[in-house]
Amino acid sequence: SIKIIAIDEKTLEALGQFETWTREPYAELIELLNGSEYAPKVIGLDVLFVNEKGEEDQLLVDACKKYSNIVMASDLVFSTKIETKDGKSQVNPLHIDMVETPFGQLTGTVRTGFANAVQDSEDNSVRYALLERDGYQSFAAAIVRAAIESDEGTVDPVSTMPVDASNGIIIDYTGDVDSYEILSMIDVLEGKIPAEIFSNSIVLIGVHAAGMGDSYAVPVQKGAQMYGVEIHANIIQCLLEQRCLVNISTLWNAVFYAVLAFIFALLATRMKIWISVFGAALITAAQYFLCLKLDEKGLVITIIVLPIS
Repeated sequence: SIKIIAIDEKTLEALGQFETWTREPYAELIELLNGSEYAPKVIGLDVLFVNEKGEEDQLLVDACKKYSNIVMASDLVFSTKIETKDGKSQVNPLHIDMVETPFGQLTGTVRTGFANAVQDSEDNSVRYALLERDGYQSFAAAIVRAAIESDEGTVDPVSTMPVDASNGIIIDYTGDVDSYEILSMIDVLEGKIPAEIFSNSIVLIGVHAAGMGDSYAVPVQKGAQMYGVEIHANIIQCLLEQRCLVNISTLWNAVFYAVLAFIFALLATRMKIWISVFGAALITAAQYFLCLKLDEKGLVITIIVLPIS
């Protein structure tokens, strides 16, 4: 199971503004989660620890050195470049300029994975996830690989996903916003949450408060924002359950709508106006229903609203 420990409003009220935190609360949380018989399989920190902050940094380093189940977020800095491959020039919108990794000793102590969110160019929603890029693995991929490490004979779920040319997938979201069990970080630190609920689970720690720049529109719930840590939870579940959405090819999209257009044309030329309008409305509804059913099966077809009059 996947649990989310949230850096929420309640936690911020107790520990102060996020920017003022030392690394001590994270070290304490790692020790608390791993220090009992109910340790999680993996602890993923969706927080960037790029810069050193002070003496308390060593507490986090020491905690991470004690346990092998820690994964931390890194960040890929992309730019658009024109690159030449096999004598042909092409635009690469995902050229990596720089990789921001955890500071100093942490980089060599913990596993890392890039936590970048890829937003759609049309509506800025997050429907696509990169799993690997130029030798770097994503945060979700690193967590899944850490989770199956002790399972002998288990095939790497990341390597068997039907990725596209950029090594990405379309996310098949598990549900709406807040579909996962979300626990306040301060409640865990204060011992208000029984340790056994984390046993053998994947625990993600991340921002879950407004105004912290880590919430995104998602296609499963229009008008709502999902925090980055929950998006990672959805990607992890996709990988573990070997499921994602797949775009139907342009050819089959064209065939589908050519058939619909032909039916519309027959209605318009062979039937009375009211029958044509009624029939077109029924076909449009059937088209929408079919697209939804295909989506449930993991197939994405572009919805085009054809004129009914």
